[in-house]
Amino acid sequence: MKAPAFLSLKPEPPKYSPISTNHQEALGSALGLEGSIEKVINQTNWPLGFYRVQSQGLFIKVMLLSQFETENFAHQLESELISAKIPAQLGLIREFFISEKPYLAVIYPYFKVSFFNGDVVQIRSLGWILKQIHRVMHSSNLSVSTKTLWQERLLVWQKIMQSPDHPSIPIEAQNLIVRYKDTFKKTLQQPAQMIHGDLNFGNVIFMDENALVIDYENSYNTYLPVAVDLAMVIERFCLTAKSLVVAEQLMINFLSAYQIKRFDLADYLISTSYRSLLILCQVCEAGHKPVASEWQKFIKSIKQAEDLRGWLNQVLRNDVWLD
Repeated sequence: MKAPAFLSLKPEPPKYSPISTNHQEALGSALGLEGSIEKVINQTNWPLGFYRVQSQGLFIKVMLLSQFETENFAHQLESELISAKIPAQLGLIREFFISEKPYLAVIYPYFKVSFFNGDVVQIRSLGWILKQIHRVMHSSNLSVSTKTLWQERLLVWQKIMQSPDHPSIPIEAQNLIVRYKDTFKKTLQQPAQMIHGDLNFGNVIFMDENALVIDYENSYNTYLPVAVDLAMVIERFCLTAKSLVVAEQLMINFLSAYQIKRFDLADYLISTSYRSLLILCQVCEAGHKPVASEWQKFIKSIKQAEDLRGWLNQVLRNDVWLD
């Protein structure tokens, strides 16, 4: 049996290290923090990044003030989820200054959590809770603005799909954008709604095997079929298993917990990575240059989804998750 696909998408859990004395004083003074402040290793661009203050039981996300609108949107959505008795991580949003420059912080209670470890109970929990999240999103008044923003974003992407020839876009990515344009458009023709849009190892945490989905900023302008979220989970949580036998078990348990009718999983896996390529193209159009590894991650994912199409179709012949 061939090696499992998407294994490279499985990241290591974050590691922390203390920040410098100068940074400690600046951030501590700005946010009223006491005790040792630690930052996730390998994050640059001070003061942006993720921090924890264990003595105060705090986890802090620091970003540019320009991100306030998306963070405030996520805050409102998380409030709706909590009102619907769905677990969510609701943080305190604060504006602050360092060296007279404005920044935004979202401050959460810090608690020890685990990340996905390949356990069937965890993947079933994620399937069940994602179904409840999608139900809230479907009826949320916030989805009106999400749909409008998504349509505006799609207009930009349609131009890119027609001519993906920016000099910073790798030739291989250009070819895939042209080749799979119709596949992506076909998924767009399915019933859509607000979705999470960024379900990865860092945005799904577990407490006593119970899944907690966090970081809803991408929902701000992501209006797609729910199968896009499902494909993300399968790509990043199931197909990262050590064997296709284990991957199949995880997929079936996830889909049976979510309860969805059969869909073309290969097309949605391709469309999920295709969407990521379009985002990178948009970054190029804005005058920036994504690192090569980002391009290769999604190029490889599209190719592997195509390679696994026959196997995926065989797995999805099982009807255990149908309504």
